[in-house]
Amino acid sequence: MKDNIIHLDKIKRSRDPVKNVCEAAAKEFSDLVIIGEDKNGKIQMITTIPEPADLMWFLKVCEHGIMSKGVDEDE
Repeated sequence: MKDNIIHLDKIKRSRDPVKNVCEAAAKEFSDLVIIGEDKNGKIQMITTIPEPADLMWFLKVCEHGIMSKGVDEDE
């Protein structure tokens, strides 16, 4: 049976402003999910992933990465 486990490094967290983070992501990622708090305090999400099942998969992989590996502080 093939190993279906995806091993993630620690989640990277940046102290840079949102614009800088988005510009860096545009250079590195082919698909992404952005979740954040808007200026009115409401949680919002934007994504390039069209299929809900695929989006849920990405979110579960991220959840697993956070729970198992933690968050790496940007210095």
